[in-house]
Amino acid sequence: HYHQTTARSLGDPGPWLQQALKNAGYETYAFDGDDDKAIWKARQQALGFATGDCDGVPGPATVRALEASGKKHGMYVSRPIDALI
Repeated sequence: HYHQTTARSLGDPGPWLQQALKNAGYETYAFDGDDDKAIWKARQQALGFATGDCDGVPGPATVRALEASGKKHGMYVSRPIDALI
């Protein structure tokens, strides 16, 4: 979000946080397109969603399906802390 304004507060992390998340295995998307929705539609389909229910938005139903598939806490990317909580 740091790209949205030049009037950032002292607590705004700047670009390093996004880079750290990418380095940790999180995915990055250009939100001016629909690449994120296309990827999530495919994941929803792989999770067994009916075609009409694949909206590309990883909301509560997607989180429940991820949890049911064995993904801790409904997170697509495994985090090191997941084994501890």
